[in-house]
Formats: sequence, C-alpha cells, structure tokens
Amino acid sequence: VILASVLLTVCADAAPPADPAELLTVRTVGLAYLEENRLQEAEAEFRRLVEMAPDEPLGYANLGLTFLRQGRLPEAE
Repeated sequence: VILASVLLTVCADAAPPADPAELLTVRTVGLAYLEENRLQEAEAEFRRLVEMAPDEPLGYANLGLTFLRQGRLPEAE
C-alpha cells in the first residue's frame, strides 16, 4: 500500500510525455536557424527541445553544435 501511494505521488508529479510532433517541429526550427547561422534563435529552440525531452540525445548534440559555432567551447562539451 505504501509503495503504491509513493508511485502514485511520483507519477502524478512527472511531466507528461512530450508530443512527438511538437518535438519534431522544435528540432526542425532549431536546425533551420542553425543552417541560417541564426545562432541565438537556434540555441533557444534546442534548449526548449532539451527541456521538453531530456532523454533525447539530439537536443544536446545540436545545442553543443550551436555553442561550438558561437565559440563557446566549454559549454559545447
């Protein structure tokens, strides 16, 4: 009973899974900004992607690439 109540509490506090279509849109917009060298906008989109889907490695990879292009090497690592 205790375990069940703990699990219910944890699950209730967890964020709902991100919508796959929204994730794809955010990633695509970020990549478009990156391609156009609009690095601040790209960074904002990739930060949003990482926040929405922290287990998605491409968000971190693209954010790192954006930092690299901005010359922010310590953050790119």
